[in-house]
Amino acid sequence: MKKSILIIAILIASISCKTGKFQQESSIRPGKVEHYFTSVESDKPEFLVLKSQEDFGKNFHPAKTMTNSPTVIDFSKSFVGAIVLPASEYEINIKLDTAYITGKTLHIRYDVSKGEEQRAFLSKPQIAFTIDSSLAADSVSFECKESSVTLPL
Repeated sequence: MKKSILIIAILIASISCKTGKFQQESSIRPGKVEHYFTSVESDKPEFLVLKSQEDFGKNFHPAKTMTNSPTVIDFSKSFVGAIVLPASEYEINIKLDTAYITGKTLHIRYDVSKGEEQRAFLSKPQIAFTIDSSLAADSVSFECKESSVTLPL
């Protein structure tokens, strides 16, 4: 009898833990923000959470050509997250790996890769993306292998 009760208690506890984790953690799909360049100058990585067109315009500028148009961002429905790295003579790629919410924190996991060939010019690696502003989060955590930075929303 005691073994049966113990087994039932273990099963209930394991189901509760799995259900709780599912409710706390849900995947988010960031939107692409393309055809902008940044005016952010820094010798260290910068992480931005921009909630208005005014703030976005202070940090990013359209890079329109005849064949592309900058992404239109509706700040009434979303905000912009951005990662800006120091200028480099190497090709640097920033890739968003995953985005998910746990509790009240939006986690943005990303990876940075560096090309091998040195170039004759500098470029400023950056990535910007939109996130639905209706999320029940009060902070954003930018996470890479080497570091983690959390900003309020």
